[in-house]
Amino acid sequence: MNRSLVVVESPDFFVADMTRVAEAEQDRVYVLTKDARTTGPNVIRADVRKNPAEAMAAVRRTVGAPTAVLTAQEMFLTETAGLADALGVGHGSRETALRSRDKATMKRIWLDAEVATPRGWSFRSAQEVRDTCADLSYPLIVKPTHGYASCGVRKVDSERELLEHLQAVSMINATVIGRERPDAGIVVEEYLDGEEYSVDTVWFDGVPACDGLMSKGAAVGPYYPDRLYHIDPELPPTVAADIIRLSHDAVRALGIRSGATHTEIRLRGGVPYVLETTNRPGAGGLFYPLFQQAHGVDFARVLYHATMATSWNEFEVAVGTPTATSAAAGTHYFWYNLPHPRSGVIREIRGLAELAERQEVLRCLCYKQPGAVLYPDGLNADYFCSVLGRYQPGPADPPISEFVRSYDEALEVVL
Repeated sequence: MNRSLVVVESPDFFVADMTRVAEAEQDRVYVLTKDARTTGPNVIRADVRKNPAEAMAAVRRTVGAPTAVLTAQEMFLTETAGLADALGVGHGSRETALRSRDKATMKRIWLDAEVATPRGWSFRSAQEVRDTCADLSYPLIVKPTHGYASCGVRKVDSERELLEHLQAVSMINATVIGRERPDAGIVVEEYLDGEEYSVDTVWFDGVPACDGLMSKGAAVGPYYPDRLYHIDPELPPTVAADIIRLSHDAVRALGIRSGATHTEIRLRGGVPYVLETTNRPGAGGLFYPLFQQAHGVDFARVLYHATMATSWNEFEVAVGTPTATSAAAGTHYFWYNLPHPRSGVIREIRGLAELAERQEVLRCLCYKQPGAVLYPDGLNADYFCSVLGRYQPGPADPPISEFVRSYDEALEVVL
């Protein structure tokens, strides 16, 4: 077809998936990045955040008029949507992206639309929270308004813990998140106990084309790092349907109509409540190969065509009607994010080859290299290493939540 897709500041594995589908269609994928380590004939070197006008000019010089622009990274959603708007391509808008990046705005919209979500309050600064904390009831969840991957999320059980965590959130807002949103604030919301789930959906023109449901278990805090997601073969279909239905309501209320969404939902007393959603794939697209293995649907291919298609007829001709199968009985397809007990500059990482060779491991992806900085694990400001796998426990084997802990000591990080 000779169409072109510009992928903005996204992981190599996601670019590879989009390129795989593009080549089958005789299309071309270009990578827009400021990272000098990314090389190749289809790389467009520009900083879309610091100089969006130059990024747009660089795209025009290299590609001409692309068919679509896409990112798998939450922290680049608004810049990507702005670039798409300026180029006159794509299905979304910067206004929609802004809503999906602001947890305070999302909560207001959901409450107005009567979409089930925990009660919450938003603040522009830590001082505003301090001025109000005497009126709050505990336990509470405290998080940055523009966080991602559970960065800075903590359950607090007292005013002392709240004040302590406000310092950490203020630091995250001033550093990691501040590069994108200098005006980032703080959300305080009621704590819900119970099981947590995530729903990944690919949409086209307001219609969900395929859904992937993951279980996160019943984490009790105080922190909520993105540690274990797994496809639970024992989840009752009626519960799964309720979770997916709520995720669709939440996405539609925000006005998201096309592309990937990743929605977090928690059950309380068997009733689902939406915590947050975003307009990108879960784990930057790493959940997609698990959905494909478990359910037989190529989510990356569906997302590609949902991004590139300009009409329903074009989309349906490209993907047909994706039909998901049930995961194999007793089989847990999982993504596990390895913890790390230390922080500092990495000198060496040992044990990667041995970890990748384990029988149940489908893929091992280390995000850090020697010379990179390893941040404290508690605030979940960055990923270290992820394992994708397939676990089929026997009667005497531990549950998956215990089994994956065997990975915790698999790697040795020399600082």
